[in-house]
Amino acid sequence: MQGQQVPTDFTTETLSNRVVFLEAALAKKDAVISEKDVVISEKSADLVKLSAELASEKFKYARLQRMIFGSKRERFISSDFPEQFKLEFEPKSVEIDQAVEAERETIRIAYERKKVKKAHPGRLALPSHLPVVETIIEPVEDTIGLVCIGQMGVSVPTSTFESWVKLGAQHIKPLFAVHRLYVFSEIYQQIDESPIKVQDRDKPGTLHQGYMWVRYTPLSKSVLFEYYKGRSPNEPLRDLSKFKGYIQTDGYAGYTHLAETSGITHLSCWSHARRYFDKALPNDQLRAAKVLKLIQLLYAIEALAREANMNQEQRHALRLEKSLPIINEIGSYIYNERSKVLPKSPIGVAFEYCANRWISLQNYLKDGMLEIDSNLIENSIRPLALGRKNYLFAGNHEAAENIAMFYSFFGTCKKNEVDPQKWLTYVINNINNTKTSKLKELLPQFIDKTLLS
Repeated sequence: MQGQQVPTDFTTETLSNRVVFLEAALAKKDAVISEKDVVISEKSADLVKLSAELASEKFKYARLQRMIFGSKRERFISSDFPEQFKLEFEPKSVEIDQAVEAERETIRIAYERKKVKKAHPGRLALPSHLPVVETIIEPVEDTIGLVCIGQMGVSVPTSTFESWVKLGAQHIKPLFAVHRLYVFSEIYQQIDESPIKVQDRDKPGTLHQGYMWVRYTPLSKSVLFEYYKGRSPNEPLRDLSKFKGYIQTDGYAGYTHLAETSGITHLSCWSHARRYFDKALPNDQLRAAKVLKLIQLLYAIEALAREANMNQEQRHALRLEKSLPIINEIGSYIYNERSKVLPKSPIGVAFEYCANRWISLQNYLKDGMLEIDSNLIENSIRPLALGRKNYLFAGNHEAAENIAMFYSFFGTCKKNEVDPQKWLTYVINNINNTKTSKLKELLPQFIDKTLLS
């Protein structure tokens, strides 16, 4: 434009200052953006947390609604599992092959490692001057025709017996891998755990507290023991990530997440709920006795179904007609009375136990194949409790794993009325001549019993 003056002081120093100013402004904006990113990230985390809390509250609200107003029959006529009366699937032959080969490879590696180990020097002999007192306890029962083990004129070291048991365990371990596949394939499982003491070289002078995690499948009457070093359910329940079906447990807190796991219908145990009210009788006899009488009616209905030899469809219909109204009465009573008692009193604890598991306590109504409690698996664990009193502890972690395998097979034999000695003899004699695809036929729940006669 005519007459406009061009500034003459636009020097290099001015440009430099301008650049510094702009860089400072950009840095300030970057800091503001970073702060906003942090705020957004925090808000996103809060949103995720609130969404989880909302889902949990919805679950609790639905549970309380059912306690107040009762559950409808339609809720328990489920089409979630159309093949509900069958095993969900048969393990594929490739899965069986992989499981067997993996077990054999584990045995081979263990054997190779064992060969390079130094021979144990053996135990020192006891001093000759120590007195030896021998006490013989004769059985009071009739022993005609029985053989006294250990007095056949042959001295066999304890270590030899141990080696025989270990070699026998390795011989049938591939079959145990197949057994595990079939147990995990079933749509309805009961799960429980029980402690076992184990000697550990890393803890000299003390015993490690390990756990036997046990599964029982009522459909095929199969028992599976698995040894783990701890009680945390993370490892034992990891295989349930792809499971779809029914899982029944006791009230251990490690199982509570199953109620919200997709694809799993979690069943709680009425027998455990009943125990809480039984303990509360001295504290509040009126309220505890009221609930105990109602629970007794639930078990009377189960007894009626057994005595009438009802099939699964008939038992399902009977429960919806007779058991559901009683359960709704229990829920309404607990909801109305729980605010009138001290939360930490025995009756308060009993009310809270049921309220926290109200949906899972009702879920046995969904299908006639389901049980009202987990007593079947507790009966399966009983031999372990008796065994602990005899052998006190396992010699090492590998021995505990072998114990789990033998308990699995013998427990399954008992449930299926198979003589465990005859079964084991037959398996040892025939397992090497059986194709991998036919190993299922050696399992006690599937074996042809005429082969054992």
